Amino acid sequence: MSFKPFRRSEIEAELVRLGAKIVRPLSATDDTNREPVFEDIDGRWIAAGQKLK
Repeated sequence: MSFKPFRRSEIEAELVRLGAKIVRPLSATDDTNREPVFEDIDGRWIAAGQKLK
């Protein structure tokens, strides 16, 4: 699955609207990414990251 280059806050809002389980809300990571992490139907964690400048 891939996302169009939307703002990460829009992706997170859409996931919440669809009832997805958010594992970690939108935040900056230690390797300079900004990403929300959600769980898929099989329990895998998926991050929708964007590199911070």
